[in-house]
Order: sequence, then structure tokens, then C-alpha cells
Amino acid sequence: MRVAFTAAARNDLKDIASYIAQDAPKRARSFVAELRVKCLALADNPLSGGLRAEIRPNLRILPHGRYTVYYEVTIEGVLIL
Repeated sequence: MRVAFTAAARNDLKDIASYIAQDAPKRARSFVAELRVKCLALADNPLSGGLRAEIRPNLRILPHGRYTVYYEVTIEGVLIL
């Protein structure tokens, strides 16, 4: 299954990296890399995140540290919001 990131999700990753880099530049790079790997792993197990249909139909969440990845599973694949 394909995993795609919206423009907003890509911007969020940049913002997360910038925020962490203020105190720990190396950790910023590794954290965002870990987060991307976790998102890409959704290709193999797209239903692993918790369903949050009360917020939005088909919305799923995947925690990573203090952050939460919001995504949807579609016919085309996984869309990271």
C-alpha cells in the first residue's frame, strides 16, 4: 500500500524539526527520520492506528513520542494529514 504526505504534513515535519533543532540539531534529524519510518510502516499495517471516527470519518491516529500522526486509509493508500 502506498503512503503519501499532504503538503500540510510535510510542513508539520519541517516545523517539528525546526522546533527540536533549537535545542538538539542532531536529535531533530533523527526524530523526524524515526517519525517518517513509522509513517511509512503504515503501508504494511494501515489499520494499526486508533480509529477516531467521532472526529472525522476514517480518521486514524498514530502516537509517536509527544506527537500524534493523523491519517486516513483510502483506496489509493495511506494519506498522512
